Amino acid sequence: MIIQKGSGNKANITQYGTQKTAIVVQRQSQMAIRVTQR
Repeated sequence: MIIQKGSGNKANITQYGTQKTAIVVQRQSQMAIRVTQR
């Protein structure tokens, strides 16, 4: 992973953070769906 220096760095970090949280939320929702199906 290449880290860009400068003002763009913050944008990359926030974008990466939001993607990470989105993945976590997806996993949690999938887990919840599996639990309700059982």
